Amino acid sequence: MDEHVPIESASDGTQVKEETINPEIVRVDQRGSVIATAPIEDVIKEWSLENPRALGGGLAARILAAATQHVHNQLRDMSCRIDNANLTIDRLKTESAVKDVTIAVQKEQIVSLSRGKYSRLAMASFSTVLFGFAIDFFRNNMIGYGLSFIVMAVVLGIGTVLSAPRRDAK
Repeated sequence: MDEHVPIESASDGTQVKEETINPEIVRVDQRGSVIATAPIEDVIKEWSLENPRALGGGLAARILAAATQHVHNQLRDMSCRIDNANLTIDRLKTESAVKDVTIAVQKEQIVSLSRGKYSRLAMASFSTVLFGFAIDFFRNNMIGYGLSFIVMAVVLGIGTVLSAPRRDAK
């Protein structure tokens, strides 16, 4: 590319010659297109300082640089907010999973207690029936049978009491 041929900038008389562009910030490819090698806000800021005419003049260059920097700051702020929101979402998912496990355990405990409730009621009823038979055996002078039924009734009664769920002190 000829050094004296300006890069096309779409405005007459304000073209920027290739050698005035900082090669650390931008480079020109073989077709003459400008390729940024730094973040766009840095490129625009650098151009507005080095050659404001390349961006439409001093005021336009400052406005463009300020607007670009503002958009960049908003983007960075939104990125931080999204990262914080993602952390919060992950924390809440973990807490939700823990609560789900707790709920499942408590549901199983409720089902277990309701099943145990009926067996305890059956044992208490059967113990009462055995005690009634024991009394009847004693009335009919069948002491041996009466004692064995009382022993079975007491064993079932103790089993009923011991099988009752205990409340954990919290």
